[in-house]
Amino acid sequence: IILIILLNRKVDTFQKWTYDDQKAWSIDNKECSDHFQSPININHNDLILNDSLKIEFHNYNQPSSNYRVTNHGRSVQFDYIGDSIMVPMITGSALNGKEFALQQFHFHWGLEPKFGSEHRIDNHIYPIEMHLVHYNHDEYQSFSQALQSRNENVAVLAIFFDIQNQNNPDFDVISEKIQHLQTTHTNYSIDLQDRLILQFLLPKNTRNFYRYHGSFTTPPCTTNVTWLVMNQPNEIGFIQYEKFKDVIDHKPGKPIGNNYRQLQQLNGRKIECSFQNHQQQQQQNNNNNGDHSNKSISMIIILVLSIIDLLAFLTISKFYMFK
Repeated sequence: IILIILLNRKVDTFQKWTYDDQKAWSIDNKECSDHFQSPININHNDLILNDSLKIEFHNYNQPSSNYRVTNHGRSVQFDYIGDSIMVPMITGSALNGKEFALQQFHFHWGLEPKFGSEHRIDNHIYPIEMHLVHYNHDEYQSFSQALQSRNENVAVLAIFFDIQNQNNPDFDVISEKIQHLQTTHTNYSIDLQDRLILQFLLPKNTRNFYRYHGSFTTPPCTTNVTWLVMNQPNEIGFIQYEKFKDVIDHKPGKPIGNNYRQLQQLNGRKIECSFQNHQQQQQQNNNNNGDHSNKSISMIIILVLSIIDLLAFLTISKFYMFK
């Protein structure tokens, strides 16, 4: 995740790291080698069902042009610059009922469609992954304050994008601004002119998602993040995807692309899912079938014992009748 505010970090330290040499991140950012890092592969065999998890979206359905778009050299970032009244927020049981305000959103993508996303689901990679970065608005007045805490006061909503033939009209506002950044130098910003509705960037089904504790996926790799990874992807057109590939990085003329971190070890962390996946459904069916089988066997045993008792009774009755 590309951060605007890197607490007490020098700019030259920020400029040092590259996606080409990710092992070197921990030299200047020790936390990048900690145990609870992101991204991860979400393996359905390791999930814990928690169907009480819910996400509520506030102001995500409101059209807004209060965003500043910047090419940071490692991603294209949309910073919210509006007032606190209309700021998009997420809350719900997945966040223990606390309200988290949007700070910014940005993208990770590959130069080929077979690469791009940072997280994977059963090792499946998507061409693009969007991160909507929120901070605990109930307890902190700003993103920078929330960053200083170690109590998971940052929540990141991760959305995958697949590629289809036709353009997604709801994504046009994004792709048009990305096109403007293709010929500019890094750290160049432009304000959004057209109105954007964040809800249209989400998948149709926002009830199915995964939750786990992790970190930012770029230095300083701070481990105070609650990750909410959507199970269902959204879609954009191939032409819209191609516009990402022409955005340059801090070395003029070189496309950004492949701006994703390598997978990190789970290291004993639990991954919760808000829905019953196929494996869990199959296991439940097996358990139910086992229960039914046990009940059937019990009924057969009872029936056999009843027949034995009946035969014994008839035998004794005949004995006394002929005695």
